[in-house]
Parts: sequence; structure tokens; C-alpha cells
Amino acid sequence: MATLTRYPSIKRFGARYGRRVKYKVGKVEEERRQSTACPYCLKDKARRISTGIWECTKCDNKFTGRAYVIGKTAQAAKEQVEMEIVDDVEPEKDEELEKAVPAPTSYKHVPKPDQGEEQE
Repeated sequence: MATLTRYPSIKRFGARYGRRVKYKVGKVEEERRQSTACPYCLKDKARRISTGIWECTKCDNKFTGRAYVIGKTAQAAKEQVEMEIVDDVEPEKDEELEKAVPAPTSYKHVPKPDQGEEQE
């Protein structure tokens, strides 16, 4: 037999509204009560202001997210920041490639032909 997760917050409904509806409400309320990490400073200081609007009490950033949760977990946000840092680092230059194809030191300026002269 499958076990169901029990949510104590749905006991207030008693025998009303049905089991599935109460279970869904309990799940949403449980997710909303969890600590949420700010996607900017990665601290667990994000608070919900209203539906879909969140604010970090540490860095004072306001941002949007989903209605009851920010959307990304702290781990996913941290991985995204690490990927952006890795992308910003310049890769090591290959010396052999530079020797094979030297970069142009100067560009020759080719003047445009005059409009009055005829071209052959």
C-alpha cells in the first residue's frame, strides 16, 4: 500500500472539500513555508511580498518568481552562477595556433574610387 505524506495544516478543513484538494493545498503550503534562497546573493533570506513578488532582506533585491515558491532551488541557482563564472574566464591561448596563423598587424586602407571617374 502506498504511503501518503501527511500535512498537518490541512486538518483545519476537517471532512470538507475532498482528499485530493486538501492534499494539494497542503503541498503548496509546505513548499511556501520552506526557506527560500535569493537568486542574487544565495542567502536564505528571500521573503514573499505578494503573489509572485519576492524580496531579499539581505541584499534588498526585488524579483519575480512563481506564486508560492521562487521557482529555482538554491542549488540550481548556485550551479547557474558557477556556470556563468566559468564562461567568463578566458580559455588558455594555443601558442601553436598563433604561430600557424599570425594576426594581422595593420590593415591596408583601400580608397574608394571617385564617383566621377569611370571604372573599367
